[in-house]
Amino acid sequence: MTFRSSGFKINYKKEFKNEEKLMSIFDEQVARKPDNYPWAKDFIYAMLENPWNDREFTFSSDLHDFKTKMTNEEKEMLIKTLSAIGQIEIAVKTFWAKLGEHLPHPSIMDLGCVMAQVECVHNLAYERLLSVLDMNSIFEENMKLDCISGRVKYLKKYNHKFYKDAKKQYVYALILFTLFVENVSLFSQFYIILWLNKNKNILKDTAQQVKYTSTEECYIDGTEVLTPKGWINLKDININDEVYQYCQDGMFEITKVLHKTSNNFSGNMIKFSKQSHECIVTPDHDMVFFTKAKGFQKKKAKEIKIHKNTIIPIGGYLRGASGLIKELSYEYKLRLAIQADGSNLYWTNTAGNKLLRGSSGGYTHSIRLTRQRKQIRLKEILSNLNLEYSEKISDEETNEIEFKIRYNQTFNYKTLDWVDFSNKSQEWCREFVEECSKWDGFELDNNGIGYCSIVKKNIDTVQVAAILSGYATNISEGNESSRNPNYSNCYKLHMTNRNLKPRSHGIKKNEYGYTGKTYCITVQSGAIITRYNNKTFISGNCAHAAIGTKLVNTIREELPELFDQELEHRVAHEAQEALNAESKIVDWMLGDFEHETLNKVLLKEFIKDRINKSLIDIKFKPIFEVDEVIIRKTNWFNEMVLGDNMVDFFNSRPTDYSRSNQSFDPENLF
Repeated sequence: MTFRSSGFKINYKKEFKNEEKLMSIFDEQVARKPDNYPWAKDFIYAMLENPWNDREFTFSSDLHDFKTKMTNEEKEMLIKTLSAIGQIEIAVKTFWAKLGEHLPHPSIMDLGCVMAQVECVHNLAYERLLSVLDMNSIFEENMKLDCISGRVKYLKKYNHKFYKDAKKQYVYALILFTLFVENVSLFSQFYIILWLNKNKNILKDTAQQVKYTSTEECYIDGTEVLTPKGWINLKDININDEVYQYCQDGMFEITKVLHKTSNNFSGNMIKFSKQSHECIVTPDHDMVFFTKAKGFQKKKAKEIKIHKNTIIPIGGYLRGASGLIKELSYEYKLRLAIQADGSNLYWTNTAGNKLLRGSSGGYTHSIRLTRQRKQIRLKEILSNLNLEYSEKISDEETNEIEFKIRYNQTFNYKTLDWVDFSNKSQEWCREFVEECSKWDGFELDNNGIGYCSIVKKNIDTVQVAAILSGYATNISEGNESSRNPNYSNCYKLHMTNRNLKPRSHGIKKNEYGYTGKTYCITVQSGAIITRYNNKTFISGNCAHAAIGTKLVNTIREELPELFDQELEHRVAHEAQEALNAESKIVDWMLGDFEHETLNKVLLKEFIKDRINKSLIDIKFKPIFEVDEVIIRKTNWFNEMVLGDNMVDFFNSRPTDYSRSNQSFDPENLF
C-alpha cells in the first residue's frame, strides 16, 4: 500500500487487491463451492423469507372502493393500468428460468430458479385481481391496440440477435431486460396506483403491494451528508442533489443522489464511534471496509466485527478533474482576513439609510491587527490585488495598526456562506484551510493546525475543506483562550495532517435504542461521507439495485471489453424506442385525465427520469433532458417506493404489511 501525504493521493490497490477469480461469470462452474457470487443468496433469502400464494389475496376493500368511491374516468384509468401491468408479467418468468444457461454458476442458477418461481405466483395473483374486477377479457382486447402491441414488441427486443459473440449478445439482452422490463415499463402504472391511493385514500390492498415500508438501511435522524454546499441534513437532501461519494480507491468525488428513503424505526440501532468519528445506523445498513485479502468490502452493520482485519476508512482525498480551480485567489484571501479581523465601514445619508462607504468612493472595510505576521500578510494580499488602503497606529501600547481598504465587493463578511466547493480542487481546499488558520488559527502539538470561531457555520465550512484535502478533523467546544473571556462559546476545529490509512483502532460498536425517523440516500459508488454529533464517518448507503442491475455491473467488472461505444450507442437508440412506446401507453391509460401531480406531461418526464437513472445504475450515460421542476412533483413517489433493494414486489403477505421486518419493492419485481 502506498500513501503520499504531500501529493494528497491515496492508493489502496496494491495491498487491497481483489482475489483473482479463476473463471468469469460466463464460465461453467461444476463444483458447488467456492461461491464466487455470494450476493445472489441475499436476493434469494429476501424472496423466500415470506412465501405466499394468490389465494391469500381477497381485494374485498379494493372492490368496494372501485364500485363506490371512484369516478367512471378513474375506473377506466385503473382498469387500463392493471391490465398493462398484467400483460408484462406473462412472459417474464422465462427470462429468469434460463438465467443459469447463460451464467452457469450454482448460486446464480439458484437465483434464476427462485425468480422464475416467484413470477409464476405473480401471474396467478394478477389473474385473481383482474378476476375480482371482472376484467378477464381485457387482455385479448388490449392486444388489438397499437400501443399495447408496440410495447410488447419493444419489450421482446432483448430476444433479438445482434451480436455473433454469445457473451456480448447476452450482455445486450440483459441490459435491455434490466432497463425496460425491470426498471422502466411498470413504473408509470405504479405511479397511477399510488396516486389514487394517496389522493383518494382508496385501493389499500393494491397500493400496499407497491409501497415500500421497510425500515432497513438508514441513518439516524440528525445525520448530515457532505455536499459541495457544506454539511446538509439527510432529511433535507433530494433526488438529483449533488453530494460527495467515497470510491473504492479512497477518493472523494461529486455525484448526484439517485434515490432517497425515509422511514419510521423502533428498536436497536448500531453505533460506531471513537473520539472523532461516529455514525448510528439500522442493523441492516451497509458498512464499508477493507481487508488485506479481498480489498473493498461491504457488510451489514449487525454482522460486521471490529478487529485488526476489518479496516475502516476514516478519510480520503478529492479526486482531480479538468476545470477545477486549483489556486486560492487573493480576493478569497482578503475575504478571509476581513472575516477574521475586519468590519464594514458605513455612512448614513440624509434619509437615514445606512450605506457601505464605498458607494461614495471611500474606504469600505477596516481591519485592526496587532500581530506583525498578520500585518505583513495583509499588505501582501492588498499589494497583489492592487487595492487602495491606508494604515495608521490605532493603539501605540499594543502596536495595533488599523488598515482601511477600498474593496467594493458585497459579501457577508462575518460568515463563510459565500464559499462553494462545487468547482474547487483538492489543492484549493488545502490552501483554503491553511489560509483560514493564519487568521483565526493555532498550531497543534502533533504537527496539525487548528481553527476557531464563535460561528458554527464557519467551523463547518472549514471542516469540509479540511476533509476534502486529506486532513483528519475533530470539533470541540469551549473557551477560545484566557485572553478573551467573551469567547465562551467558541468552537475549535482540530485538523491533523496525518496519513489517512484505513484503520479500526479505537472504533467501538454498540447497540443504541431508538424510536423515530431514519433517512438514507443512494449514490453510484455505494458509499457517502456523513457526520453525526460533529463527528464524521464513511459508510454505505441504500443499496438500491435490482437483480438485473447487479448482474450487468458484475459482468462489467469482470469483462469491461464487452461494454464498448457501439453497445452504448445501440442501448441509447433502444432507450429512445422505449420512451416512444411507454409514452403511447401513458396517453392510452390517462385519456383526458388531468391533475397537477398526475397528467401526461408529468408521467412522460417521470419515464425519462426513470430511464436516465436506470442507465446510470449500469454505468451508462443518461440521454434525456428532464424538466427538474416537473420531476420535483414526483418526489413523493420516489421517497415512498424507491428506497431499498433486493426485496420482491409481492414478497410479503397482505396481512403482514404492518410488520416492521417485512419489505417489498417494485424495483425488483422481476
